[in-house]
Amino acid sequence: MKRTITARRDGRDDRKRLDAAADARHAAQVAAMIARASEAWSRRYATGEDDAAEATQAAIRARLAAERAEHASNHEDAVAAARLAWAAVMSAGEADGRVVAAVVEAIAAARRPAAAA
Repeated sequence: MKRTITARRDGRDDRKRLDAAADARHAAQVAAMIARASEAWSRRYATGEDDAAEATQAAIRARLAAERAEHASNHEDAVAAARLAWAAVMSAGEADGRVVAAVVEAIAAARRPAAAA
Protein backbone atom coordinates (compact mmCIF):
# COMPACT_ATOMS: atom_id res chain seq x y z
CA MET A 1 0.00 0.00 0.00
CA LYS A 2 2.81 2.40 0.85
CA ARG A 3 4.37 1.87 -2.56
CA THR A 4 1.10 2.75 -4.30
CA ILE A 5 0.73 5.89 -2.24
CA THR A 6 4.33 6.88 -2.99
CA ALA A 7 3.92 6.16 -6.69
CA ARG A 8 0.80 8.28 -6.88
CA ARG A 9 2.40 11.08 -4.94
CA ASP A 10 5.23 11.51 -7.43
CA GLY A 11 3.07 10.84 -10.51
CA ARG A 12 4.76 7.66 -11.73
CA ASP A 13 1.55 5.64 -11.58
CA ASP A 14 -0.34 8.33 -13.50
CA ARG A 15 2.33 8.43 -16.19
CA LYS A 16 2.25 4.63 -16.54
CA ARG A 17 -1.54 4.70 -16.67
CA LEU A 18 -1.49 7.37 -19.38
CA ASP A 19 1.13 5.42 -21.35
CA ALA A 20 -1.04 2.32 -21.23
CA ALA A 21 -4.05 4.35 -22.36
CA ALA A 22 -2.04 5.75 -25.28
CA ASP A 23 -0.98 2.24 -26.21
CA ALA A 24 -4.61 1.12 -26.16
CA ARG A 25 -5.62 4.07 -28.35
CA HIS A 26 -2.91 3.09 -30.82
CA ALA A 27 -4.23 -0.48 -30.87
CA ALA A 28 -7.72 0.83 -31.58
CA GLN A 29 -6.39 2.88 -34.50
CA VAL A 30 -4.57 -0.13 -35.93
CA ALA A 31 -7.68 -2.29 -35.62
CA ALA A 32 -9.77 0.41 -37.33
CA MET A 33 -7.30 0.59 -40.25
CA ILE A 34 -7.40 -3.20 -40.65
CA ALA A 35 -11.20 -3.20 -40.55
CA ARG A 36 -11.48 -0.41 -43.14
CA ALA A 37 -9.16 -2.21 -45.53
CA SER A 38 -10.94 -5.50 -44.99
CA GLU A 39 -14.34 -3.95 -45.67
CA ALA A 40 -13.07 -2.20 -48.80
CA TRP A 41 -11.62 -5.37 -50.32
CA SER A 42 -14.66 -7.38 -49.35
CA ARG A 43 -17.00 -4.89 -51.01
CA ARG A 44 -14.86 -4.57 -54.13
CA TYR A 45 -14.84 -8.31 -54.80
CA ALA A 46 -18.18 -9.17 -53.16
CA THR A 47 -16.63 -11.91 -51.05
CA GLY A 48 -15.63 -12.46 -47.43
CA GLU A 49 -18.37 -10.24 -46.02
CA ASP A 50 -18.71 -12.24 -42.79
CA ASP A 51 -14.98 -12.04 -42.11
CA ALA A 52 -14.91 -8.32 -42.92
CA ALA A 53 -17.74 -7.82 -40.44
CA GLU A 54 -15.74 -9.77 -37.88
CA ALA A 55 -12.79 -7.43 -38.44
CA THR A 56 -15.10 -4.48 -37.86
CA GLN A 57 -16.43 -6.02 -34.66
CA ALA A 58 -12.86 -6.54 -33.47
CA ALA A 59 -12.12 -2.87 -34.17
CA ILE A 60 -15.13 -1.91 -32.07
CA ARG A 61 -13.88 -4.14 -29.24
CA ALA A 62 -10.47 -2.48 -29.49
CA ARG A 63 -12.06 0.98 -29.28
CA LEU A 64 -14.10 -0.01 -26.24
CA ALA A 65 -10.99 -1.40 -24.56
CA ALA A 66 -9.15 1.85 -25.33
CA GLU A 67 -11.95 3.79 -23.68
CA ARG A 68 -11.70 1.53 -20.62
CA ALA A 69 -7.96 2.19 -20.51
CA GLU A 70 -8.52 5.93 -20.70
CA HIS A 71 -10.96 5.81 -17.78
CA ALA A 72 -8.98 3.31 -15.69
CA SER A 73 -8.30 4.42 -12.14
CA ASN A 74 -4.93 2.69 -11.92
CA HIS A 75 -2.05 1.43 -14.02
CA GLU A 76 -2.93 -2.25 -13.76
CA ASP A 77 -6.46 -1.74 -15.10
CA ALA A 78 -5.17 0.41 -17.93
CA VAL A 79 -2.59 -2.22 -18.91
CA ALA A 80 -5.25 -4.94 -18.83
CA ALA A 81 -7.47 -2.86 -21.13
CA ALA A 82 -4.54 -2.22 -23.47
CA ARG A 83 -3.90 -5.95 -23.67
CA LEU A 84 -7.53 -6.49 -24.60
CA ALA A 85 -7.23 -3.84 -27.29
CA TRP A 86 -4.18 -5.56 -28.80
CA ALA A 87 -5.94 -8.91 -28.63
CA ALA A 88 -8.74 -7.35 -30.66
CA VAL A 89 -6.13 -6.17 -33.19
CA MET A 90 -4.98 -9.76 -33.55
CA SER A 91 -8.57 -10.88 -34.12
CA ALA A 92 -9.04 -8.18 -36.75
CA GLY A 93 -5.85 -9.28 -38.46
CA GLU A 94 -6.95 -12.90 -38.52
CA ALA A 95 -10.34 -11.96 -39.99
CA ASP A 96 -8.61 -9.75 -42.55
CA GLY A 97 -6.39 -12.66 -43.53
CA ARG A 98 -9.48 -14.70 -44.29
CA VAL A 99 -10.85 -11.83 -46.40
CA VAL A 100 -7.57 -11.68 -48.31
CA ALA A 101 -7.76 -15.42 -48.95
CA ALA A 102 -11.33 -15.09 -50.23
CA VAL A 103 -10.33 -12.20 -52.51
CA VAL A 104 -7.37 -14.14 -53.89
CA GLU A 105 -9.66 -17.08 -54.58
CA ALA A 106 -12.17 -14.80 -56.32
CA ILE A 107 -9.44 -13.30 -58.51
CA ALA A 108 -8.03 -16.73 -59.33
CA ALA A 109 -11.49 -18.05 -60.19
CA ALA A 110 -12.09 -15.10 -62.52
CA ARG A 111 -8.82 -15.78 -64.35
CA ARG A 112 -9.40 -19.50 -64.81
CA PRO A 113 -10.48 -20.43 -68.32
CA ALA A 114 -14.07 -21.51 -68.60
CA ALA A 115 -14.51 -25.28 -68.73
CA ALA A 116 -15.15 -26.56 -72.23
CA ALA A 117 -18.71 -27.70 -72.58
